[in-house]
Amino acid sequence: MWGLMLKDLLNMRKYLKTLGVIVGVMLVMGLCMGEASFVAGIGAMLSAMVTIVGFSYDENSHWDAYGMTLPIARKQYIAAKYLLALLFFALSALTGMGMTAAVQLVSGSISWPDVLGAGLGSLLVGPLAFSILSPCICRFGVERSRLAMMMVFLLPTGLIMLWARQGGKVPSLSPDLLQALPWLALLALLVLFVFSYFLSVKIYEKKDF
Repeated sequence: MWGLMLKDLLNMRKYLKTLGVIVGVMLVMGLCMGEASFVAGIGAMLSAMVTIVGFSYDENSHWDAYGMTLPIARKQYIAAKYLLALLFFALSALTGMGMTAAVQLVSGSISWPDVLGAGLGSLLVGPLAFSILSPCICRFGVERSRLAMMMVFLLPTGLIMLWARQGGKVPSLSPDLLQALPWLALLALLVLFVFSYFLSVKIYEKKDF
């Protein structure tokens, strides 16, 4: 399984270098603007895209058909994708927290709740997109899942814009519920991620190559 993860990392090494440059540019932009929230959000979306790129490389090189001739269980292949996704989500959260801390340090002082919120936000955005897209990719492939990708990445933006045009009103919640809401969302996302994994395994095990 670790060999499968290493394969993806080696295949994407040029892409990851480019991604590192992009993250560096975003950090400079955040420092210049004194704002890190959008940088953390973009980083979270990029972490989801990295894992999808791994599927795309395998599809373009027809690795699936070759890999099934090796002593590798299909469940292991999917598990490697999900473990690699978790790795990038963790890196995205740490990067978002680091960027937020750096921007606030330049501005004057660090607000640790904001830093923690940036990391938590990264952990919510990337896994949500990946959990939805992974079963679609396992079933239809990357090329035929482009519509689903567009919906996953554009629908939240559209809903936020619509909400803002309606006045951006937030329903009043009790302080205890408001404080627990991010952790409840994280728990729900964990359940969705696990469900997505088992669904992807079920789809992939029935797939013909």
